[in-house]
Amino acid sequence: YDYAQCASCCSLGELPLSGRRSTITDMCFDHVGELLASSSSDGRIAVHTIDQFVPLPRRPGTDGADATTAAVDCEPILCIDPPANGASARALQWNPRDENELLCGFSGGGCSGVCVYDLGGARPGRPARTLRSSKAQGTSALAVVDDGNTVVGGGRDGELRVWDLRAKGAVVRQA
Repeated sequence: YDYAQCASCCSLGELPLSGRRSTITDMCFDHVGELLASSSSDGRIAVHTIDQFVPLPRRPGTDGADATTAAVDCEPILCIDPPANGASARALQWNPRDENELLCGFSGGGCSGVCVYDLGGARPGRPARTLRSSKAQGTSALAVVDDGNTVVGGGRDGELRVWDLRAKGAVVRQA
C-alpha cells in the first residue's frame, strides 16, 4: 500500500483520533496489523498507521506507568467523509483477500447499506461501490468471510443480509 499516494490525494488533519467530538463506533486493523481504521457517529472514517502510536507516547512528567492509556493525538493518513449528510458510520471490516478494500456499514441520512472503499484506487475517499438492500434500516454490524467475496451485515431491523462482492451490489440473501 502506498501511503504517500494516499496522502497526496486526500485532505489530512481534519480528524485527529483523540480530537474527535463524535462517538467512535467501530475500529479494526487490516489483516497484517499495519493500518487501523475507525468509524464514527458523524459518518467519518479515519485510517492510521500502527507506527503512529506504537510505542505509545509517554506523558511528560510521568514514569511511564500510565503510558498504555495515553491518548493518540495524531493526524490520520486518510480521512473519509460520509457518503451522505446525516449518515453514521457504524461498522468496519477489511476484506481479507484485498488489502486495499475497506467496507463500512452506514445508517441514517438515506444511507443504509455498505460502502466498499478501494484505498489503493484513484479515489480512495469515495465508495468504489455500494452494497444495497431495499429493506435495510441501517447496517450496524459487518463480517467478511475469508473467501473475500461474501459479506454479511445486520442492523436495527434484526435481519441478516448477505452480499456477494462478485455480483453488482444487490443483496443476495436476506433472513
